[in-house]
Amino acid sequence: MLPFLLYLLLPVLIQSCLVIRYTEPPKCECQWVPLDKTNIQSFVSENPFYTENVTVYHLYSLLFPPVSTQDDCSLSIYCDTEGLSLVVMTKTFAILFGAYSADALCNPYTQRWQVDNGAELVTYDELYAVCMDYRLSTTPELPARTTGTPPPEIIPFRSAVNKFLNWFW
Repeated sequence: MLPFLLYLLLPVLIQSCLVIRYTEPPKCECQWVPLDKTNIQSFVSENPFYTENVTVYHLYSLLFPPVSTQDDCSLSIYCDTEGLSLVVMTKTFAILFGAYSADALCNPYTQRWQVDNGAELVTYDELYAVCMDYRLSTTPELPARTTGTPPPEIIPFRSAVNKFLNWFW
């Protein structure tokens, strides 16, 4: 009878010895800044994308703040207007997402962003995002009116076809 009693008490005694302690990860406190024409210079003035595109071509009026959805340690940044292109930047680097959203995870232990660039997760200390309207800056100018005669460098279609066929015969 004593062995049977010990057998029944064994799980209770073992359970009191097994203590599993769950440690919570630190709180996610990674910061990101939505940029627009009023604050972009103060955050990314050293970024080559900013200096070579925005300042040279004076595209300040084409900058709009992105929209984000954030849950605990995950972040999704996107442009809510059709035709805008999302650009995610750090102080020295820029990633063009275009019409796609930028998805990022905050590593709670290092407090650094891990951004999905489509191929892998890339780690950044800080994150800035802006929506740019390239449609207005890349629209080609309309051609000048013509008098009806082609310019001298344009070869008439028939002679171009004959020239092409002569290569084979």
